Formats: sequence, C-alpha cells, structure tokens
Amino acid sequence: MSLQDIATVVGGRLHNVPDPGALVTGPATLNLRESSNGLFVPRVVERPDGSRADSHPLAALAVRSGAVAVLTEHPAEEPAVVVPDVQAALGALAAHLLGRLSKTMVIGVTGSWGKTTTTDLTAHLLGHAGPTVATQGNSRIGSAVHALSWPRPETQRPEPVSPTPR
Repeated sequence: MSLQDIATVVGGRLHNVPDPGALVTGPATLNLRESSNGLFVPRVVERPDGSRADSHPLAALAVRSGAVAVLTEHPAEEPAVVVPDVQAALGALAAHLLGRLSKTMVIGVTGSWGKTTTTDLTAHLLGHAGPTVATQGNSRIGSAVHALSWPRPETQRPEPVSPTPR
C-alpha cells in the first residue's frame, strides 16, 4: 500500500512525505530492527515499576534504517502518517488488510488464564498447515501489529484504496 492509501484508511494526514505514492511493503512494527520498508510505530509504554519507555526518539533512526515512514500522533521531522490515535489507526489498518485477504482464518483467544500458552500451541499446530502469524505475548496493540505482518505474495499488486463507510 502507498503512504497516501494508508493515510486514507486510517483517517490520517501525511507529514513531511516527499512521495505520497511510496509503497510500504514491510510490517508496521514497534521494533526498530524490523522496520525496513515498513511503518515504525513509536510508543510510550508504562513499565511495571512505574517508569516510562518512549521510543519516539528512535523515529529518525528507524527511517534512516529503512522504515518508509512513522505512524504517530506527534509529528517530528521524519516522514509520517499522523493520526489522532495510533492504537485505533493500527486496528483500522489491520482490519482493512485482513479484509483484502481471501481464505484467511482469524482466531481470537480470550480469558483470564492461559492465553499465551493457547496462542503459542495453536500457532505451532497451524504452522504445519500453512503461513501462520500469531501475537507474541500480551499487548494492547499486539494483535493489530501482528496482523500487519501477515505474509503477502511477492507478486501482489497494490490496489487503490477507497475509504469504507463505517
């Protein structure tokens, strides 16, 4: 998808983007090392001890390392898709992309105990049947980020995006 298409899907605006048609072919990621050709998604995370970790200062490094742009609520100098709520934008983008896949099964695991073990075992078993993506651990945005890392055929051509009324 192009940056312009992504901005349309998530209801965002482009900031400091020299080429709105630039293709994002990698995943949306929180991980600096995995951001090549994708979207870097900086976050502020509360740690169990009450301190905060902020990856926004890594946005410039992510772009220099190959990220096409940053998906953020707080624009800086890097090319960005600016949205009011990153979590909602990731959900909208994941829903859009999953809706374009055919023959795709999405399995949700809920409950108070055993979600990680159940998810790991299910992913392991289903991995023998074909391409499988599973959320690693528990996170408020993990499902959307992992949905955006689904394998896509190399020959898949980008399709024009038109916003769907909700």
